[in-house]
Amino acid sequence: MMVVNAMLTLLSLCVLSDVAVAETSTDGSQCLAGLIVNQALQLQQYENQLQQKASQLQQQESQLQQLTDQLQQLESKLIAMETAVELNAAGLKVLNATKTKQVSFSVGFKGMPIISVGSGGTVKFNKIVTNVGDGYDLNTGVFTAPQAGVYAFYASLRSSNSHLWIQLGIFKGNVDMVAFTGKGRDDHWDRGSGFVTAHLNKGEQVRVRQVGGGTHLEAGPFTTFSGILVTAD
Repeated sequence: MMVVNAMLTLLSLCVLSDVAVAETSTDGSQCLAGLIVNQALQLQQYENQLQQKASQLQQQESQLQQLTDQLQQLESKLIAMETAVELNAAGLKVLNATKTKQVSFSVGFKGMPIISVGSGGTVKFNKIVTNVGDGYDLNTGVFTAPQAGVYAFYASLRSSNSHLWIQLGIFKGNVDMVAFTGKGRDDHWDRGSGFVTAHLNKGEQVRVRQVGGGTHLEAGPFTTFSGILVTAD
């Protein structure tokens, strides 16, 4: 506007000058006056266009700010979602790790027959009550540690009234960790039991074996073998 006002002021001066010299230079003054008017109008148009561009720029800046705010909100939501996914993944990892650390078994016999386990033989229980971790094998009568840790084992027997006393032991590999005895002939339905804790590496084996006396015992729910992982490595 300052430029336009200056041009208009200059135009007024030129017009006054035209009047003063009208008799000698009318055409030249009129030409100058027309040129000044045209320049002033063009400048006014440019100024209007600049104002429009400035207004459009302000609108674009406002839209850009809105988009920036929306982008920040989306980024915040994305971070929150990523955090939630990481927490869920960590929770699943802990849950899976916890599941793999659950190891326990308890086995016995079906019915109540009198069975012979043989001299030095492994007692092969044929009834699974619990076998979390699938460590106990019915076919071999052997428990194989699915992972390393401290385990607790318990075994019991009821001796036969018509046979010699019998002694069983809980073996880790070939090592007798604890032994127990039943004397059914001398004390009818005499029972024996043993309890032991031991550290096992993954793959090490534990079983119940005959270690002394006779080879017969009464099966059923009175002769059992159980184990549980107390603390995993």
